Amino acid sequence: MLKSLIDYLSKPFPMIEMPEIRWKMSIYFGFFVFLFLYIFRPFGIDGEGLDVFAVSAGYGLVTLVIMLINHYFFPILIPNYFNPDKWTIFRALIINFWFLFSISVGNYFYDFLLIPDQSHSYNLLDYFGITVAVGIFPSIILTLYMERKYAKEHNDMATDLNLVIEHRKTYKKTKDLLFEGSGMDESLKLKPKDLISVKSDGNYCDFVFLENQNTVTKTIRIPIKKVEEITQNEGKIMRVHRSYIINIDHISHISGNARNLTIHLTNNDIEIPVSRSYEREVTNAIRHNG
Repeated sequence: MLKSLIDYLSKPFPMIEMPEIRWKMSIYFGFFVFLFLYIFRPFGIDGEGLDVFAVSAGYGLVTLVIMLINHYFFPILIPNYFNPDKWTIFRALIINFWFLFSISVGNYFYDFLLIPDQSHSYNLLDYFGITVAVGIFPSIILTLYMERKYAKEHNDMATDLNLVIEHRKTYKKTKDLLFEGSGMDESLKLKPKDLISVKSDGNYCDFVFLENQNTVTKTIRIPIKKVEEITQNEGKIMRVHRSYIINIDHISHISGNARNLTIHLTNNDIEIPVSRSYEREVTNAIRHNG
């Protein structure tokens, strides 16, 4: 039972990276708090002398501001934790719990500073309990729903793409590619069909390619952005992740989970994640060039 729970919480989960989605989520949650408090008026917020609309709007604004601070500040403060390639259900739930805690602190100080002294009937611990009681179950349900929804979407997409890969066309003859590094005598000349993948590591790139039917790896001091520029006219060689470029002709199969699609290559055991920002471009390329 415990192992099953740990395995489930370790499942991949999509992290919110796009700024516009962060803004929308913060606005939606802030508006939900305002609407919930204004309609149901719990916890005595309609007490004597209080403007319920203004008080509810204040709590909604506090929620909005706290969520925006959390969305933008903490990924900068602890970037290793906010790694989209390692984001899981457990990490998402922990962050959701932190959001609830920080919102409860914001609500407490909002109440303390802006509402008349005689209305203070809750301490900080009370605010934390109330906020968690109201928000924890919707948060958990939403997280579990999103995991099932995105996992199904990516699995269905992977199944569709694998059918295309099974019937892919052969690579047409094109000009050789020349990758010139910044070091002395550091260059690599390849036929496009022989390039398997490129992995970025800072200012260096690891090239995996075929040479006399053998898989070879060579490291060159060249930024992945330059590699992308050199291969931009090759329809089957494309960027799929901030750290990876692949040749879609060397895809063995594709799998999916809630976080992303994963590419499995034919000539090695490397599993390459497809970033959500590249997902549409990659799937279209496979369908039209596969």
